[in-house]
Formats: sequence, structure tokens, C-alpha cells
Amino acid sequence: MRYWIVFLILGVLLLGNIIQGWMIYSKTAQILELARDQATAVAGQILEATVELERVSSPGESDSDEWISRLQRSSKQLSMLRKCYTDLV
Repeated sequence: MRYWIVFLILGVLLLGNIIQGWMIYSKTAQILELARDQATAVAGQILEATVELERVSSPGESDSDEWISRLQRSSKQLSMLRKCYTDLV
């Protein structure tokens, strides 16, 4: 009879550990999914900023005031990206 009680207690403890491990695993999966989504968003912003910088670096027929305003916007975008990256890391 004692052995059954011991096995029952050990079984309950094992089941508790399995449930706790599953909860940790699912929470980790949610965190990783969120990090992946944020990294994808930051990569999209980096791509947009790169395209804008390429457009700014070759002004073509635009006048200098428009070129300067584009450069300022790109600088703001890059500073925002830098902030997003430091927040992510």
C-alpha cells in the first residue's frame, strides 16, 4: 500500500513537471514569434530607408531644396530605425 502512495505522489510530481515544461515551451514559442515579427518589420523599414537613401543620393533633375528635404527625411528614418533596433536588441 505504501508503494502505491509513493508511486502516486511521484506520478503527480512528474505530471506537474510535464505541464510546467509545456507552458514554458509555449511561452517561448510566442516570444520567438513576436521577435520574428518585429525583426521582419525592422527589415522592411531598413529596406524602405535604403531605397529612400538611394533616391536621395542621386537627385537627378530635382532642385537642391527638394534634395535637402529628402536627405533630412532619410536621416530621420535612419534615426528611427536605429532606435527600433536598439529597442529590439
